[in-house]
This record gives sequence, C-alpha cells and structure tokens, in this order.
Amino acid sequence: MAEKPRFYSLWFLLINVIVFMIQSIYSGFTEMFVLNQLVYPQVWRFVTAIFLHGSIIHLMYNMFALFFFGLALEKLIRSE
Repeated sequence: MAEKPRFYSLWFLLINVIVFMIQSIYSGFTEMFVLNQLVYPQVWRFVTAIFLHGSIIHLMYNMFALFFFGLALEKLIRSE
C-alpha cells in the first residue's frame, strides 16, 4: 500500500506566512528571533531566523523556491 503524501513543504509555507503576519503586526517580534550578538546563549535563534522575512517580496521569492524545490525533493525522497 502506497504511503499518502504529506506535503511538508506546504506546511512550511503556511508557517512562513503566519510568522510574516505576526512579524508585520508586532514591532518587537523580529528582534526576539533575528540573528545578532545574543545568538550564542540563545541557540533557538539559529532555527527561528529561518522563518523571518524582510519584506513581502522576500517572502514571495522564498515561498516560490520552497514550493517548487520542496515538492520536488519530497517526491525524490519518497521514491526511494
């Protein structure tokens, strides 16, 4: 029986949009998660900075790449 596709890259797209909306609404949100000199004692910033975007265009380009490359990678990994 074939495994049902999970589409993890689409979940990442949704997370990116939600984080960008929060980032646009709350002014101090970006500073809590961006990489800066506080990064060494706060190791979660290495992961959370992945979801931060500087503008809507930045978000759209990243989502475009994630959509096509993510789905292709999921298909490739699933085929093995």
